[in-house]
Amino acid sequence: MRQKAQQNSTTFASLASAWAADRRPYVKDSTYLNYTLTIRTRLNPRFGSQRTVTEGEVQQYLLSLLGAGLSRKTVRDTIALLKQILRWGAKRGLAAYTEWELQWPTLREPRRVPTLTPADHRRLIAYLTEHPLHYNIGILLALCTGMRIGEVCGLRWDDVDLTARTISVSRTMSRLYDCESRSETIRETTPKTRNSYRDIPITPTLMPALRAVRRASRSPYVVTGQTTSSTEPHQLREYFNRLLRRLGIPRIVFHTRRHTFATRCIEAGCDPKTVSSILSHSNVALTLNLYVHPDMEAKRRAALHMERAMHLNPKTQDA
Repeated sequence: MRQKAQQNSTTFASLASAWAADRRPYVKDSTYLNYTLTIRTRLNPRFGSQRTVTEGEVQQYLLSLLGAGLSRKTVRDTIALLKQILRWGAKRGLAAYTEWELQWPTLREPRRVPTLTPADHRRLIAYLTEHPLHYNIGILLALCTGMRIGEVCGLRWDDVDLTARTISVSRTMSRLYDCESRSETIRETTPKTRNSYRDIPITPTLMPALRAVRRASRSPYVVTGQTTSSTEPHQLREYFNRLLRRLGIPRIVFHTRRHTFATRCIEAGCDPKTVSSILSHSNVALTLNLYVHPDMEAKRRAALHMERAMHLNPKTQDA
């Protein structure tokens, strides 16, 4: 009876605050700040004053978030956080929770992230290699290695072995928002996941540009000017957008060049497991499902390859 009374007296906002304080010692600063931001901006406005959260309420909340234009991933992450908090509270007698059977609307169109066309890809790389400047090397690094923008901005010359022709990824630069102090900071943190610690080969296209930038650099960071500080991811994104306009290339988000890298690798016949390792994915399926977007020409080559393997008679192909 006392436990039930305690459950009924605990609001979701209080429960979420206690949960966040409990998780604080076990997660990265960036993860903790993302948790608290989601709680304050999405979960508390809807459930903060409530003492119970029902399956029907969560189902309607899910649909409302999707209707507001949030991505399915963002909504899934939000619902997952809500579950974590309530499960934690139920284990300690602070909340009631039973597993939900939520329904997700059927996707009418497949999710597709645009990639650079092969022609635009070649034109962009040609410009970057001809102009090996500090911001250009950041974009070229991303195109030739598939590195995330935070990893590119956090890359130090100590991580680059021009003799062995390898790059070691061991840090990332992140812009973090602290909802308690209502301030943003740029922090150098550990990579996104355990798999994100990795070594990447330096390609022949990338090598001359890296050497040229290294000779002119006075900074410990690769993507920077003559200052000792690193470049913020936001600055590199803005420069990337301006460069696309200057070159007449359709606007794409910076992360698209990571999709482009993966797609070109698969189109060239690279082993998916190796591509997954370069991108630091936990499994090959993630690489193939999210980052590889074969165009019609690639599909045509695959179909022709199958027919050649079957030794089909070319004369009968148009019949």
